[in-house]
Amino acid sequence: MFRYEVYRPWRRYDALVFLKSMNVESQRVLETASRKGCRTLFDLNVDYLTPAQGTFYYDGMAPTRHQRMEAVSMVEKSDAVIADSRWLRDVASNYSSCVCWIPDSIPEEFIFCESQWRPDPSEPLHLIWC
Repeated sequence: MFRYEVYRPWRRYDALVFLKSMNVESQRVLETASRKGCRTLFDLNVDYLTPAQGTFYYDGMAPTRHQRMEAVSMVEKSDAVIADSRWLRDVASNYSSCVCWIPDSIPEEFIFCESQWRPDPSEPLHLIWC
């Protein structure tokens, strides 16, 4: 039987999955759980591992040095890493030997549709992620 729930410190778990959670408190929980024999997985869905480069349109858009350090630490300390893209899988593999790419489950018909609309190549393409 497979069951999941929001983390409760007083409970015993076989595994913990850290979703978008990499701060000092998360690292403490990860280390404590590891010492107790609990498996830990880190879901990496943003490239915090590569130093920021490129064009950033507002302050705070680029991952900070601190976020990069936290993400590297979580990838290195976790038993396994779930990467949300092939790119993230390859980058995370520099820090962990146990990285698996699990693609987001977006039906291909939403991506490769037969739409007549085409973006204006002189304008930025605005995307919405949910």
